[in-house]
Amino acid sequence: MLLLYITLIMKSKLIIFSALFVALFLTDLFFKPYVEPFDIKLRELMYKLHTPEPVNSSIVIVDIDTETINAFGQWPFSRLKMAQVLHNLTEAGVGIIGVDMVFSSPDRLSPHRMAKELDVEGTFSNSDETLAKQISNTPTILGYFFDYQRVNNQVPPQIPVEFKKINYHASLQRREALGVDGNIEPIRS
Repeated sequence: MLLLYITLIMKSKLIIFSALFVALFLTDLFFKPYVEPFDIKLRELMYKLHTPEPVNSSIVIVDIDTETINAFGQWPFSRLKMAQVLHNLTEAGVGIIGVDMVFSSPDRLSPHRMAKELDVEGTFSNSDETLAKQISNTPTILGYFFDYQRVNNQVPPQIPVEFKKINYHASLQRREALGVDGNIEPIRS
């Protein structure tokens, strides 16, 4: 009698599971546009429930997004504007500033460069030098990137870079950096 009872329970669970699976499959197949927003909200809720809290709330990322460009004008910003940002962050008490960009060519918006191109007499500031001065007076770390296309002997100061061949698995494409592209002088100094 007990064996019959267990068999009935197992069959009923199998029938319920199969019916649920078929119902979910048909719902996904025929009603996806109606169910998808609910699915997205459910996934977002699950991510929020299972995402750990930030390790350190004192770390802040300042992002240059569409709102920023709408407020301050075209990208790239002038070096004078970037120097002002570094100054403002330092005045606000920031401990360290990591700039995830490379200033690899002279600022085309620099007042001294524009005056020269327009053949205007006078003394005008060099925005690259202004930015370099601000970097040297603030806790700022600048970026650089590896050059995979041409040989470039430029290596950022105080960063030992060793280029050596690495044997990757045969299915992976091997990439070998041929140099480093960094910041221009005087920003690099």
